[in-house]
Amino acid sequence: MDNYIVFLPSPASSTALSESLGALEALNVEPEYDRAFNREREFFAYAHNVFNRVTAHRPSVRVFAEAEAAGSLSAMSEATAEEANSLTDESILPSLQAFIAQLERAEAERLRSLGAHVIQDFEIPFDAPEIEPENVEPLSNAWHLEKINVTAARNKELTGSGVLVGVLDTGIDASHPEFAGKEIHFAEFSRDGKIISTTARDAGDHGTHVCGTIAGRTLGVAPDADLAVACVLNQIGLNGRLTTQFSVIVKAIDWLQRTDFDGRSVAVVNASLGGRGYISDLYGAVQTMRNVSNIGLIAAIGNLGERGVDNHGSPANYDVSLAVGNTDAQDNVNPSSDWGTVAEHNGLQKPELSAPGTSILSSIPGGGFGRMTGTSMASPCVAGAAALLIQQDPTLADDVDRLFGRLKALTVPLADRARAGVGRLDLTGV
Repeated sequence: MDNYIVFLPSPASSTALSESLGALEALNVEPEYDRAFNREREFFAYAHNVFNRVTAHRPSVRVFAEAEAAGSLSAMSEATAEEANSLTDESILPSLQAFIAQLERAEAERLRSLGAHVIQDFEIPFDAPEIEPENVEPLSNAWHLEKINVTAARNKELTGSGVLVGVLDTGIDASHPEFAGKEIHFAEFSRDGKIISTTARDAGDHGTHVCGTIAGRTLGVAPDADLAVACVLNQIGLNGRLTTQFSVIVKAIDWLQRTDFDGRSVAVVNASLGGRGYISDLYGAVQTMRNVSNIGLIAAIGNLGERGVDNHGSPANYDVSLAVGNTDAQDNVNPSSDWGTVAEHNGLQKPELSAPGTSILSSIPGGGFGRMTGTSMASPCVAGAAALLIQQDPTLADDVDRLFGRLKALTVPLADRARAGVGRLDLTGV
């Protein structure tokens, strides 16, 4: 069996599924959920029923389903469910109307015939920039903050206070002095959709650097913002580098949308990662995050610009994401920064804007500081700026169009419009 991600239609929209599930049609599960996800339990029941019907030929699944129907499921452990190759609640993604499961090929085809969108899991590679450790006084080397005129925001007491920023990355070293006193939520995910740890760690160094640029005490654009960090880049690929799976990304997106973080919700998400080319299978998850949960995704456009135009990757090249390019201290677009158009979105020009991303000093695991270069460093500058704007006008947290519009308006035009977008981030007019 292989790992699959199954996106389900509502019974009402799929005649075949309605007929297969019989009485379950009465649930009338809708494909979209409000922010509170108050119909979550209905979807759990729906997903379990679909899975159990399609896999009913498996003896172990029949035993599990019978226990569930008899109301004795609580006596069966999660380990028992795994041994039965059954579906556990942790592998169900209500915000995306999906679940993750081990399926036989014939079972996957059966689900497709019932109207489900079924995707076999796949690897999303990650090319992390090299780090240059430095023993320096952080504020004396924070050129990125000066370049975007963060002082203009501080003069208006804008620090990101009260805003929760989501992060998809390698994790975070929460013990770093840059994050002292900060509220940090953390989850690390496995490829079967399970949370394997809530103890903060960085599987590399990239995530700690990114988080420091968003919300570090001295080097962050929004030093008083809090963080919800999804550790998704936590696997070692064939090339010996960190990588992730499609299933891990969609589980993390569901977690960021659906979790009640001590009474708070994520306002915006930074994704300093991406697959190469256009990944159509991921589009729906990002679209749902924006259009249903009102959470904007700010993403690095990619670092293959030296190969020429149109080497950008997903999710930055989606029309529902805000893509960020990389500029240096002299306002030149870094040669590695990707750009181009997106055929899947009628020739949409990417990136939308740029920000400092060359030789950016930020936190690294172990309490130190180091420099990195890449659009991965530019994107968190913009995510931090988004936190400032949401603090200034909290209604922007529920209006992604206005939030992205404000960010694009807070720019200075650069000569290379094709590669820089509307311009480089500048908070002077905040």
